[in-house]
Amino acid sequence: MRGRDTAIKRAIRAAGLTQAGLAQRLHYSSSMVSALASGRYVPRLDTALKLCRALGVDNPCALFDDNGRPRP
Repeated sequence: MRGRDTAIKRAIRAAGLTQAGLAQRLHYSSSMVSALASGRYVPRLDTALKLCRALGVDNPCALFDDNGRPRP
């Protein structure tokens, strides 16, 4: 999924943030947010929910598929 636009990347832009800005908001490293956004890291449910709250997304299914990968 590298290099592709994902639902997470679009949500970050829609929230007016950068990956670095989201990382600061979540108290995560920039590399962690990058891995989440690109699908290199499948988050635990609590991490997915925290990401959704930070981006103003009500439903994690909008960002993640049934396997926890970012939606295209």
